[in-house]
Amino acid sequence: MVQHLKGLQPNTRHLATREAMHKLGLDGQPDPENRLRASVASKLQTLRNLLDHDQDPLQGNKALKAKWGTYKWRAWLRSAFMTFPDRTGTLDDAAAFLEADPSIAPLLDRRPELDQRDIPRWKISMTKMRSRYPEFESTGARRGLRLVFRFNEQVAEDLAAACKVKAPKCGVSGLPHLGKES
Repeated sequence: MVQHLKGLQPNTRHLATREAMHKLGLDGQPDPENRLRASVASKLQTLRNLLDHDQDPLQGNKALKAKWGTYKWRAWLRSAFMTFPDRTGTLDDAAAFLEADPSIAPLLDRRPELDQRDIPRWKISMTKMRSRYPEFESTGARRGLRLVFRFNEQVAEDLAAACKVKAPKCGVSGLPHLGKES
């Protein structure tokens, strides 16, 4: 399929599904719900994205993953939103801040997301991670097509204080030996 895609002109690649199915010998298979066609089209789209970004589709997607703890999304987003007026901005504003920061920019995974043609993986990850942190609240407003978020410092302080509260190591007041080995 890779050779099939490489041989096509860039503007005719969307017509490649039927030809690819023929070359794979799948054109005679019954496919009443077009699932097989959709599967081939999806695979071709993934291969197209890799080729368009000058990556070898035969190498696969086995690139080295970043070590755990490399991405500190909470701290990075916090530092971005602290620079914005009224601590509000879109995720595109935060992305621009992260790309401009010389200590953060080299750590960002710029490989294309396989199902998103023009979006690097780090932007998808940033969007997903923002939803995990309640201190970044949606204002309900929009700038263009993008939602505007606000960094709520009170929520961040409450979360930090909750993390500092520690449970007793063992026992309960009144039963100091509960949970200890004798």
